[in-house]
Amino acid sequence: MLMKAVRFSVRTALLSAGLLIGLSGSVLSPIPVGWALASSVTDKMIEPTGLAFASDGTLLAADAGAKRILAWDGTAWTAYTGLATETENGGYRDGSIGQALFKRPAFLTSDDRGTVYVSDPDNQVIRKIKNGTVYTFAGTGEAGYRDGAAKEAQFHNPTGIALDGEGNLYVADTLNHVIRRIAPDGTVSTWAGQPGEKGGYTDGARSSARFNEPLGLAWGDNGLYVADSGNQVIRHIRAEGVVTYAGVPGQPDRDTGYLSGGYRNGEREQARFNHPTGLAYGDGVLYVADRLNHRIRAITPTGRVVTLDFGKAEALIPVTGNLTEQPAGSLTTGRLAQPYGLTYRSGDLYMSDAIGGVVRKVQVSADALPVLRSDVDLLDTVDLEPARDQLQVWFDGQLVRFSGAAQPITRQEHIYLPVRELFEAWGAQVTWSEDREELSLKKGTWQVAFSARRSGVLRIGGKFYVESRFLIDALDYLVVWDEEFHALVIGSD
Repeated sequence: MLMKAVRFSVRTALLSAGLLIGLSGSVLSPIPVGWALASSVTDKMIEPTGLAFASDGTLLAADAGAKRILAWDGTAWTAYTGLATETENGGYRDGSIGQALFKRPAFLTSDDRGTVYVSDPDNQVIRKIKNGTVYTFAGTGEAGYRDGAAKEAQFHNPTGIALDGEGNLYVADTLNHVIRRIAPDGTVSTWAGQPGEKGGYTDGARSSARFNEPLGLAWGDNGLYVADSGNQVIRHIRAEGVVTYAGVPGQPDRDTGYLSGGYRNGEREQARFNHPTGLAYGDGVLYVADRLNHRIRAITPTGRVVTLDFGKAEALIPVTGNLTEQPAGSLTTGRLAQPYGLTYRSGDLYMSDAIGGVVRKVQVSADALPVLRSDVDLLDTVDLEPARDQLQVWFDGQLVRFSGAAQPITRQEHIYLPVRELFEAWGAQVTWSEDREELSLKKGTWQVAFSARRSGVLRIGGKFYVESRFLIDALDYLVVWDEEFHALVIGSD
């Protein structure tokens, strides 16, 4: 018998970017990250967003709520910038790291020469930190759209930033719906997309492509990855142009005008996201902070999208203080309150949870990702149809359409599925060897063969069926039975 599961939906209203997590302590004191607030505590706020490593190996976090940059020293978070008394309210001032002011710092990146770059979207500028001083790298402080010299260029809510190997800084100019490039000499140009008040969705040449509120960026082995948040997809910009790397654009919402998000793992071309935000690239894997699905996704080198499991994640939380500590092992299902920023270093993935007010890390490997496999998560990948007499079967997020006599059958409360129809709908080749009495399944590099006489396999006339339990025991699939919707949901990852 299959486990009965309660269907759980990840749909949620869009959380305001201004929602913050509070924090106690003087503004002149080092600010700890990752505390769960008691209701009676404090008026100081914290909202960790972008993450990056400085050239000396120090982990930095942009704290949009506290309006400063924080540094992790291994036991606590300390103020990297923002010791001025005005920091509490934020502002716009260059100068020493102690006196400089940010409004709501968003994303970070760094080079190997000791420079840290910060997007400061509410101030409409890109800042840089070098030798203890904060400078304005590009932008006038006024929202607009203008290419040219760094001090004359204008942005409209610049967010994600990434460096290539030649020192060019790429900027997700979110509300201009384009990707800008800042050359090492400070010259700002539009690298991809068409500027405008409204976004769009078009692949093709960089100059004709269209984006919809791009956010996180990550430079990979052969180009720039973009979290095209408004389109609910991940784009890839290469020399030949812009392509959709992963995801399926949603349908416009009649009330908000935004494209609807979704949640589906599997082949990257069929995967679905819900407001992807931060990105990180490491060892051939692209990691995605899937913000309104409250999960971290990974796109593997083979083109599969999976959800990461944080059951063994470590929380970077100070060990002392007067607030209630959020346990490091509290994430057993891979869900975060609102994942935002990501950074990767030497086999560790770091993620910020903006609303949860914590930074976590988990060990990852392209060969052995900690993939989440749970009944609830699998059911979240599908939009089950109302129950009817005929069993509905979902395989990796797709409804399998059986036809004719090739239908699922039930014998003594065991469900049997027609092999050829099930796996061909999934995109696999199904072959039968009469001599060996063996069925073979092949899809890409995946291949399996099994005897027709094996337990759990039925032959009725000229058709073969497998019992749903066979998919679990023989193929290591995840299979969930939903009684309310009279549905069988199968996941191959």
